[in-house]
Amino acid sequence: MEIKSKDLCVSCSFAYRRIEDSGDEKRYCTYFNTFLMRRVNFCSQYQDRSVTEQHELEKIAWIINPHKRGSLGFAPPIRKGNFDE
Repeated sequence: MEIKSKDLCVSCSFAYRRIEDSGDEKRYCTYFNTFLMRRVNFCSQYQDRSVTEQHELEKIAWIINPHKRGSLGFAPPIRKGNFDE
């Protein structure tokens, strides 16, 4: 009985996979800059593509400066015209 292990390349952010019409699969690792001929079940540089790295989150995060004093919240609405009615 053959036990099939999970191929890490399926979920790795460094892997590019292409399945051709004939069913042949081509895989390329951008970390090691090489084509992969076999199924990979352990890799020292594996990076799950479903997990966002901290530096990616920091690029989109708001920077809040706690030392800057001022009012917090929303500004009052700006009134236009005369509303003495």
